[in-house]
Amino acid sequence: MTSDRLYSFYSKRKRAVHFRNLLKKYKRESSPVYENDRSYLKQVRKNLKSIHPYYRNTRWHAFYQSLNNRKELWYVPEDIYYLAVEPYLVNYDLALAYVDKNNYENLFGDLNHPETVLRYMKRKFHNSSIDPISEAEAKNIIQKTTYPLIVKPTISSSGGGRNVRLLSSESDIKNLIPFLKSCTEDFIIQKKIEQNSQLSRFNSTSLNTLRILTFRYGTDILYLSTVARFGRANSITDNKAGGGIFISVKPDGSLNNFGYSQNYLKIDKHPDSLKPFKGTVIDGFEKAVMLCITRHKRLPYFDLISWDIAIDEQNEPIMIELNLINQEINFHQVANGPLFGDYSEEIIKKSITEMNKSKYALTSF
Repeated sequence: MTSDRLYSFYSKRKRAVHFRNLLKKYKRESSPVYENDRSYLKQVRKNLKSIHPYYRNTRWHAFYQSLNNRKELWYVPEDIYYLAVEPYLVNYDLALAYVDKNNYENLFGDLNHPETVLRYMKRKFHNSSIDPISEAEAKNIIQKTTYPLIVKPTISSSGGGRNVRLLSSESDIKNLIPFLKSCTEDFIIQKKIEQNSQLSRFNSTSLNTLRILTFRYGTDILYLSTVARFGRANSITDNKAGGGIFISVKPDGSLNNFGYSQNYLKIDKHPDSLKPFKGTVIDGFEKAVMLCITRHKRLPYFDLISWDIAIDEQNEPIMIELNLINQEINFHQVANGPLFGDYSEEIIKKSITEMNKSKYALTSF
């Protein structure tokens, strides 16, 4: 999605309506208990006025604070994030090429990736080495490969595990080629990962991942936040949009004592397996964070990156996905507080200042 495409959709009127409706939806679904702390919201309003003379919406702060009971002054409101912060930190014109899962091995060949069996690119079949092959050769590769296999789109910013499929039987394998030929988007077919015990114990049917957020500040890559995400019973994905749950991961790799359901309801155990979160420490967490920090250095066009990382049976991190567009900030701020920590005020101000230099100036909300 280019900047022009993004902002042609978000006209000034649509901006306000779109994000106001989102907030209403979140509040309606989560039913949080709001505290009418006027002194807190008064200070929030004062801070917001300092970054933008027309912005007075304290409801995002009230929403986050009502869920985590942390009266922080520099949460990033979702409308400001998507209209100013993310476009400032991410080069949208280049992003789609970098998030293409069929391009990961070219970018990060030295990383652990799920083993690729087949690729479907521009309505043509390719082998794992990205060499073009015939449909007959593709069928032969699939038929000789042991399942289960995971089929997923390679370029998607819609979330929710859309069109992700598990191939676990001969009939699934037989129907794969016709399914791919019926689609207009690109796909990758990979072997299913066997994940480590700390993550699989909560739900074994889904690949449960760490969403790790890294940020370029000057010449340094900083680690900001991690949430662990778990799918529900019989689901193969862990996405919140697909019904999954999320929980804060502390800097030492331990899970918080409580997490949140899809609708932001606080829970202390997985709703299906009934496994409590308390006491769980994720082996391989430090390696996963260092992987994201070191590889972020190779991506100079993107100052903010959300990484989806799995941990395998040997407690080694495996890169699943790179997120650059619509990175999703709410579960980070609900679980871990303001998105950029001590840098939040500075980043919000810089983002709005830069956006106001362009034809997309944020003159109204």
